[in-house]
Amino acid sequence: MPFRSCEAKQAHNKAYHQAHVERSTIRHWERAREIKEECLAHYGDGKLVCVHCGFSDIRALSIDHIEGNGSEHRRLNHLKRGAPFYRWLLKRGYPGGYQTLCMNCQYIKRYTNGESGGIRLTSPGRVRW
Repeated sequence: MPFRSCEAKQAHNKAYHQAHVERSTIRHWERAREIKEECLAHYGDGKLVCVHCGFSDIRALSIDHIEGNGSEHRRLNHLKRGAPFYRWLLKRGYPGGYQTLCMNCQYIKRYTNGESGGIRLTSPGRVRW
């Protein structure tokens, strides 16, 4: 359906969304989950698992910045955590420098590498997972 202006299209979309708010909300969350699963599988070597320990509960899986610069990266690119970050990865064709880790492995890595102000337990040098 062609629209004569951007405002007309926005008005149509707003009216549609208001008329179908429950359906739109459900579809939004379904698509966000699909994108998350695609990203986790891509960075998990084709599987929805932690690349370090093999844990597979999606509720505890997330994307890890291999070099440990996640907060700096989000700040520079004006990104939020979660769905906006997964969409950012998808739109850029899954750039390198990321991996799928469970939250346990991610926190152990952060602590071991001294990321986020943690005390380094090992000798200087980053622990590669």
